This record gives sequence, C-alpha cells and structure tokens, in this order.
Amino acid sequence: MRISNYIDYLQHSEEELAKAFKAASKHHVAEPDVHEMCKLFASWSLDHAENLNTMVDRYGDEEEREPDRLGYSMLTMRTGSLGLLSDLHDLWLMTNEVKLVWIILQQCAKALRDEKLKLACVQFGSQTRKQAEWLMMKIKHAAPQILTVPA
Repeated sequence: MRISNYIDYLQHSEEELAKAFKAASKHHVAEPDVHEMCKLFASWSLDHAENLNTMVDRYGDEEEREPDRLGYSMLTMRTGSLGLLSDLHDLWLMTNEVKLVWIILQQCAKALRDEKLKLACVQFGSQTRKQAEWLMMKIKHAAPQILTVPA
C-alpha cells in the first residue's frame, strides 16, 4: 500500500514543523505569546512525529518513494515586525500542509477500517488545526499594525 509514503511524509513534515516552531520561539522571544505558543506547538509536532512510528511499523516501508515536498526553510528567521509577520505566514503555510496530510490519512483510515490510525488522525489533526487557528488569529491581529503604521 502506498499509505506508507504519506505516513513517512507526514512524519518528516511534523519534524520540520517542530524545528520551525522551535526556531520561531527562540528568535521571537521579545514577543511573549509567540515565544510560548511556538514552544508548545513544537512539542505537539514532535509528539505527533514520535507517535507516527507505530504507523510506520504497521504499514511498512514502500519501495516507491516520492521526493519531499515540504521545502520551507525556517532555519534563518527574519528580524523586526515585518520579519515576525513573514515567519508567522510561513509557519501557517507549513501547518496547513501538515493539516491536509492528517485529513488524507484519516480518509485512508476510514477506508481501511483502521480505528487506531483514525483515532490518531483525529487527535493529532485536531492539535494541528489548533496550531493553524492560533497562527491565523495572530496574523490577523498583527498584520494591520505591522503593514499600515509608518516605520
């Protein structure tokens, strides 16, 4: 089954998202809410990636590999208020990519009647949705001030 390709992709994407949240937390320490929430979200994504190991074991490794598609690089964070907005934007894009893969796997779990996979998709997909919702709220709040107030 090709589902293992998506499980591997999701695991890698969650690990990359955790790295990006950690980087944002460290870089934007002057923004207490961004610092704390990104630290929390990094721990969620790491937990998701670790829990995917059981699914990797269950569905095995597929010989046919797709190249990694998530190519965002959050290793170099931007500075200033515009940099914060750009970093939040990138995190939102990454989070929504991960959210979509959880949805895809949940549909596969239903087709396979795999209750463990379905439960994981519901639980971890819900946390990913909360990550995306918080990022969108923060972007909506910050963008008008950052983009319309003279520098």
